[in-house]
Amino acid sequence: MSKEANLHKQNPGFSSSECYSPSLGSDTASLTEKKLNSSYTDLTRGKIPITHQKHLDSEAGSRTNLSVASGASHASTLSIYSERESSYAHGIQISGEMLMAVIYDDAYNTLRISIKQARNLAIADRKRNITNPYVKCYLLPDRTKGSKRKTSYKKATCNPVYDEEFKYHILKQDLTLRTLQVSVWHHNALGLNLFLGEIFLPLTFHQFDQASHWYTLGEHRFLPTVSHLQISRGEIVLAIKLVPGETGSNRGEIHVWIKSARGLSASTDGMALKKDNVDPYVKIYILPGKEKYSKQKTKVVRRNNNPEWNQAIIYRDIILNSLNEIGIEISVWDYDRFSSNDFLGGCRINCGSHNQPWLDAVNAEKSAWLAMCERPNIWIEATIQLRSSLN
Repeated sequence: MSKEANLHKQNPGFSSSECYSPSLGSDTASLTEKKLNSSYTDLTRGKIPITHQKHLDSEAGSRTNLSVASGASHASTLSIYSERESSYAHGIQISGEMLMAVIYDDAYNTLRISIKQARNLAIADRKRNITNPYVKCYLLPDRTKGSKRKTSYKKATCNPVYDEEFKYHILKQDLTLRTLQVSVWHHNALGLNLFLGEIFLPLTFHQFDQASHWYTLGEHRFLPTVSHLQISRGEIVLAIKLVPGETGSNRGEIHVWIKSARGLSASTDGMALKKDNVDPYVKIYILPGKEKYSKQKTKVVRRNNNPEWNQAIIYRDIILNSLNEIGIEISVWDYDRFSSNDFLGGCRINCGSHNQPWLDAVNAEKSAWLAMCERPNIWIEATIQLRSSLN
């Protein structure tokens, strides 16, 4: 099955063919809602094709309490988006060093990262006793495609020589609180690329010079993203609705209508990329946890930085008294048929209590969720800025 076909395959436990036309009547706003962010409104007309419906039951048929998350689920909500978690959980002992220079060119307002070479890298393919290493770079907190840079890969060597340079067009004062992430990976033509170590280099007080320095590669770790340091990566237009069950029931449904996005981009600093237009699609999860039964995707819209999806999903069997402990995670991706898809931006819609890592909603993200909880059976529309990172 092709990768594209896999985006649209049906999953057990829900119907992908059922559609409905919701009643979108007007309603009087409550006093509390009037105080919320003005970036959302109630929808007053229209029809939505329901492309997916999901029962939040376990495969064995037992109830799944979304208010409780395991440690493994916590880790899954914090994964770096360009690689799968199994790319890290491979048991390879991280080793080696990277020789590079980090230079700022004041004349051209350009950060230059010169990747020279690496040495003593771990063996990634144990059967053939080889490593095919390449280097990947992000200028954090931006983890989107526009921030991503990659070298070529070198065949069958633990001591590769690259002599390649990455560039970011950015003002020097904007490097404050930025962190350079440089990681080494094993290129696997027939499977997952494997993580071989990384370097985090805070740039706040970095002394930019022309000299190259050796840096020791470390184990994979996560850096929390401070909300006010997020970089806008466009915006998404969506609507959400809470549908309670029958009287006396503690269960209900959350409906998510993915309408459109605006201002998506493959570049972040004005540099020309091979593909400036993107092929976007959306992933949706109910958090905490990212189990397969929670994951849904929209269709792919070809070569469009302002796509319209107009697709909706129903999450059933939601425990109503857990609404302050769960949320919706939405991420936009650039589909690539021949390599890994690239993260373009995302948002989390929840109560914004910050009691847990996934409850970090701000502004319109938080306002839409609170309005949905206060006004059941009413569509709440929101225009939400896409974050550059969901870590």
